[in-house]
Amino acid sequence: MNGDVTSDLLVAGDVLEPAAFTVTREWNQSYLLAEGDAHIRYSNHLYEVVHPALLLNMSQHMFSPSFELSEGTAAVLTHNEVEWKNVGRVGQTFTVTFNVVSTYCRRGRSYQVVGSMVTDATDREVMFRKSTYTHMGGRYPGKD
Repeated sequence: MNGDVTSDLLVAGDVLEPAAFTVTREWNQSYLLAEGDAHIRYSNHLYEVVHPALLLNMSQHMFSPSFELSEGTAAVLTHNEVEWKNVGRVGQTFTVTFNVVSTYCRRGRSYQVVGSMVTDATDREVMFRKSTYTHMGGRYPGKD
């Protein structure tokens, strides 16, 4: 990403810096408690599975280290398409890459489509997410 352009101004072909995270057993357990989802596949199993919603949440473009919005601007998720390719295993490190697929304008509002690919430490594809965002706000009255 160009350091002079904030994330809300990126166009098709631009990329955000990849994000990496490791899902520990404790983190997955905390997530399961928060979700109220205690299915055996997520814990007390030889190969514990990362809760899919945890991977979905961590694949939002705002988790990119280079994600930055203009002051007073908010990114609003308007649409999601998710394709699950493999399960994520507890203890693995995952990497998420972010690519701006397209931008368009509808009814006077700009939209940005971002493709996010989650891979594990062996480069196995776990999930692909295509998200559409709009950005609203901006500098607000009274701000110097």
